[in-house]
Amino acid sequence: MPCCPLTHTVHARPAQRDDARPFDLRRTLYTFAMGIAAGLGWHRLEQLLSAIPDSNDDFMIF
Repeated sequence: MPCCPLTHTVHARPAQRDDARPFDLRRTLYTFAMGIAAGLGWHRLEQLLSAIPDSNDDFMIF
C-alpha cells in the first residue's frame, strides 16, 4: 500500500536555504521610522504651504 500523499509532501520539503537573508529587526525598525518621519515631514510641509498667503486679500491689498 502506498504512503499517504500528504505525509509524503510534508517530508519531501527541501531544507531551508542557508543563503536566505535572515530577518533584520534593525532594518525593519529603520524603515518604519523613516516612513513615520516622511509622513510627518509632508504634514509640516503642508502646514508651511498653507501659511503662505496666496491672494491679494491675504496681503490686505485692495
